[in-house]
Amino acid sequence: MYGAINWAFQHAPNSLVYWQHRLRRGHRIQNWVNTAYYIIHIPKTGGQSIAEAYGFLSPGHFVYSDLPSEVRERLRAKPHLAVIRCPLARIRSTFRYAVMLRERFPTTSLAGLAQDRALSTFVKSLPSLKIESHYFLRPAVGFFRGAPLDRLHLIPFEHLQAGIDEFHDKLGIERIRLPHKNRTEDVIELDVSLDEEAEAVLRQLYGADFDLYEAINDRPLSVAVDHLGDPAAGAWGRLRA
Repeated sequence: MYGAINWAFQHAPNSLVYWQHRLRRGHRIQNWVNTAYYIIHIPKTGGQSIAEAYGFLSPGHFVYSDLPSEVRERLRAKPHLAVIRCPLARIRSTFRYAVMLRERFPTTSLAGLAQDRALSTFVKSLPSLKIESHYFLRPAVGFFRGAPLDRLHLIPFEHLQAGIDEFHDKLGIERIRLPHKNRTEDVIELDVSLDEEAEAVLRQLYGADFDLYEAINDRPLSVAVDHLGDPAAGAWGRLRA
């Protein structure tokens, strides 16, 4: 019986998985409506650390345009924040997390993705998973659809504390000290190297994310519109030009 339940969760379509995530986490967004800024939480980028230091749980891994319209109207004038991580590091962390879930909490959709203990095999499986619609694997730029890019501030993961300090100073609010939350525990006997074919797959799937990360990774804080341009221009405007 449990095997059948695990199989069902592990093979659920992305649309159902995302719907379940929105149902379980959507109420948290209300906590952020009256705060100084809103976090667009991309998975495995330290968003939970910011949220807890700020006093709330993360609002969830939602595409901005999927937020309720009344919430977007109330958030639109606020500053927004997102952390950008090198796609290779983000996917490596996601892979470790998926294997950990598979061993400890197999009744999750993410656990079903970790069929092998080699990162290269995992990455080569991604093109068949429709990652744009999977809330945990979606490219970072996909979370920004509908967001006010001129008010969206970006912090490179490696400069997380410095970036959040600069962001709070810019807003004139008290600084926060970030805890290290949701650190993926080491899982023994994992091959986290990438062969050439897997790296090529990763760079094709997350090309815009690689470009964005490389554009901002030498400074603690950037504004998204300076790098993403107008999303209506296709492929995020100047980023991929």
